[in-house]
Amino acid sequence: MFLAATIVSLTLCLLLPDYAWATTVGSDPYWAVPAVVVAVLLLSLWAQMEKELKSQREAYIKVQEETIRQKACLDRLFQTNPDGLVMLDKDGIIMDVNPAFERIFLYRKDEIVGLCLDDLIMGKDRAYLGREINRKVLDREQVAIEANRVRGDGQNVRVCIFGCSVVVDGETVGLYGLYRDVTEQRKVEEKVHWLAFRDELTGLPNRVSFVQEGRSRVRKGNPFAIAHIDLKRFKNVNDTIGFMAGDRLLASVAERLRKAFSEDDQVARLGGDEFGILADMSGFAPRTCPEIGKTVLEALKEPFDTEDSGRISLSAAVGLALYPDHGWEWEELMGCADIAVNEAKVKGLDVVCFDDRMGHDFHRRISLERRMAESIPLSRGFFLVYQPKVDMATGSVVGLEALCRWDDMGLFIPPDQFIPVAEDTGMISELGKWVLFEACRQGREWIKKGCAVPLSVNVSARQLLKDQIEAHLSDILEASAFPSDLLELEITETALIQDAKQSETVLRNLKSLGVSLSIDDFGTGYSSLGYLARFDVDALKIDKVFMPENGEGNGEVNQAIVKSILALAQVRGLTVVAEGVETDSQRKILLDLGCSIGQGYLFGRPASPEVTERLLTVGSVELASPCVCPDS
Repeated sequence: MFLAATIVSLTLCLLLPDYAWATTVGSDPYWAVPAVVVAVLLLSLWAQMEKELKSQREAYIKVQEETIRQKACLDRLFQTNPDGLVMLDKDGIIMDVNPAFERIFLYRKDEIVGLCLDDLIMGKDRAYLGREINRKVLDREQVAIEANRVRGDGQNVRVCIFGCSVVVDGETVGLYGLYRDVTEQRKVEEKVHWLAFRDELTGLPNRVSFVQEGRSRVRKGNPFAIAHIDLKRFKNVNDTIGFMAGDRLLASVAERLRKAFSEDDQVARLGGDEFGILADMSGFAPRTCPEIGKTVLEALKEPFDTEDSGRISLSAAVGLALYPDHGWEWEELMGCADIAVNEAKVKGLDVVCFDDRMGHDFHRRISLERRMAESIPLSRGFFLVYQPKVDMATGSVVGLEALCRWDDMGLFIPPDQFIPVAEDTGMISELGKWVLFEACRQGREWIKKGCAVPLSVNVSARQLLKDQIEAHLSDILEASAFPSDLLELEITETALIQDAKQSETVLRNLKSLGVSLSIDDFGTGYSSLGYLARFDVDALKIDKVFMPENGEGNGEVNQAIVKSILALAQVRGLTVVAEGVETDSQRKILLDLGCSIGQGYLFGRPASPEVTERLLTVGSVELASPCVCPDS
């Protein structure tokens, strides 16, 4: 301020000499006051200018500091960005790169600054494509692509590329490129996609891929065949050699099937031990169903070598359906192939081609399943009948077997039709529990009327091995108040040997409840004599196929078998019951062989509780002739 005032005074002295004299000698001329006013005004103007200049200097300093700060932030963002960043001039020459770019492309910054980017990461033969992309960016177009680029070591890297132009004062001076490495991400996605449509164990297409290809072939309209392959008894193989060796065996099966069919066919693994084939049937000499089935069997004919279990032979059931012969829709065709393979398994055949009869049987079975599913929870239409076990020497009734029957709204369904369906679908669990309870309840009613008699009830393999039958039986005995020592459970030999170790445990637990155990249909399973010593049972029921004089011309052989079973039972202290006794001649032969208890139409057909109660009141049956009372 002092400097400003001095400058003003000097200026007045130069311009107005009288002012200078006046200020020197102290005189007071007439113009002295205006001069002072002018000086003050100039001084005020100067002060205002000084203030504005200072404000501008401070604003400039702030702008500079903010610019430096922003530049530092941008530089840090550039350097620390996880995506690769490169700055190029208008000619595509590298001006700067960040560390992520160096890491992605395996180049050092000092090696590549000043070089053409596209020549480095695309190769000179394809660099023109990069320059075309750069041109679009320089024209301020949006660029976002995914492509392969070449790293410094020559390997490809998959990157997402984003480009933007650098504009200064309205002029495009260069461009930025952002490179995001998606190599591993794409590998994971490809793996997920592969797993979605491929079987990891065998490398074959899976069921999803098989269905897609099948539908595609239906849309194209060219003839083809579906082969549904189910390896026979593969569960037994797994149990024998272990699951890891079983998996290697499945991989070998897949490889053989793949080699047996052409590239025009698709071989797929549908799951577990099931495979599927879509076989092309077009051309001048199309294959037939039997030929396709034969190709499958030939592929599996030679035994498979295993590391620890030697050579293993496999066989398969093959069900085939043809497009368009057996249907115009994929679901219909696949259903026909499923029906055919099920027919092959049930009848023990190798190759079955679908026909209309199978379709009728299948739909009838499906209808049966549906009606059973509706009836079992309500116990609707199901009832028990009882067949006597008789002392064949005296005719005395020594026990009863409870048998389940089904009246489906006035239509009688034989047990050999609905019991297999119940077992296959798992409905046997609920049905079996109802049968056990109803038999015990009825037995308790007879006890109240003075007709106490041992009752036998059949138990399925599923009930024995999967349904915790011990707990269910304990609850049933408690709820019905039926004495456990009057209850006998009949279990088929085949059910016992499905899992012999577990069967031993379950039988031991059942025995602890006080019930008796009997092996039903004895002699029809495998390794009967070897397994018998392992199971803690009380009785054997000789299957009716071994009855003497059964009309099949093998009476002497059957007598020898019965005699052997009786001798074995005597050693073990077991009771023996002969099933299917229908003639008095058979009764006498069995008595001569040493079998005293029989069951069959000779003594009585399965009858209602009311008819059975009258029989119990009498206590015995006549032995002179077969019983002809109706099956109630």
